[in-house]
Amino acid sequence: MQEINNYEKIKKDIEEGIQKRKEEDKKNKKIISQIKVISNLENKIKKEKEKLNKLVENENSKQMEQNNE
Repeated sequence: MQEINNYEKIKKDIEEGIQKRKEEDKKNKKIISQIKVISNLENKIKKEKEKLNKLVENENSKQMEQNNE
């Protein structure tokens, strides 16, 4: 009888462990997804900054050329 109780306890512990792991996996997937979104946004910001810098450089070059004329 005690062996059955031990078996049931072990089985219950394993099932609880599996359930906790599933919940942790869900949280981790959400976090990974959020990290990917943030990374994509950072890349977009970086590209936009580069574009703006080029525009500023071009504008500065034009102004310098006009000043030299």
